[in-house]
Amino acid sequence: MQRSDWPLLGAKVSYDAKSKTATISLNGKPVQFTIGSKTVIVDGSTAQMDTVPVLEQDLFDDGR
Repeated sequence: MQRSDWPLLGAKVSYDAKSKTATISLNGKPVQFTIGSKTVIVDGSTAQMDTVPVLEQDLFDDGR
């Protein structure tokens, strides 16, 4: 999904360009992605994805 899709679902989205980290919060549960990393933090727990998030044309895309 692209960054612009998440607010349509009621999620809050933020991006820190310095750390290349995107945070998506939905129903009070944060999910953190870092560009180029398979590691994702879901509500404080670390997990591994099978793909890496990318920044394409200044739009965050989580690879889905």
